[in-house]
Amino acid sequence: MVPLPSMLLRKLGSYNRKSLLCLAFRELGRVERTLFLLQYISQPRTRQAIRAETTKIESFNDFLDWITFGGPVIKSGDPVE
Repeated sequence: MVPLPSMLLRKLGSYNRKSLLCLAFRELGRVERTLFLLQYISQPRTRQAIRAETTKIESFNDFLDWITFGGPVIKSGDPVE
């Protein structure tokens, strides 16, 4: 039987932070993070793709800041301003 995600979350919520399941998931997360960092360092294409997406998202967020209530031009809700 494959455990459901909800069952795992319930177990994690009921045990303390020193449980073996919590420790195993923490170590698994560390392994995943290390593998990603090694891939990021060793593959220029991965770095370029991540940078392109990050730049695209930052540009969109800047656009949203500008479009929502005048961005840095309008500082308050005063109609005269």
